[in-house]
Amino acid sequence: MILQEKPTCLGDFCRFPTEDHLMIHRHKHEMTLKFPSIKTDNMLSDQTPTPTRFLKNCEEVGLFNELDCSLEHEFRKAQEEESSKRQLILFMISYSYSTISYLPSPNPVKGVGDALSSANLFLLIPSTTFL
Repeated sequence: MILQEKPTCLGDFCRFPTEDHLMIHRHKHEMTLKFPSIKTDNMLSDQTPTPTRFLKNCEEVGLFNELDCSLEHEFRKAQEEESSKRQLILFMISYSYSTISYLPSPNPVKGVGDALSSANLFLLIPSTTFL
């Protein structure tokens, strides 16, 4: 009796009863994805973007510090503008009260009606607009 050798896979040295089974097995080897080692696998997973990692990267770069500085700068600038507006309004109000002047009534001319003679004082108050 002659012993026939069974078809063998060279990749993992498996033996198969028929050549068809060997072909299917080889096809599975070709279709299998080959993943890198576990160490490089961890590096790839660390590169996956997540909100926590994104925020951590922003902190490392200093993006939040730049944003905080610009926001503080804008806030201070707005406060200074508001303060200067208030000071200007207060100045205008105090100036307008200090410049209120009383004008004497004009001397009535003979023959002019009683309207002019009844006006003793004119009070001038400048109008102010509040913002």
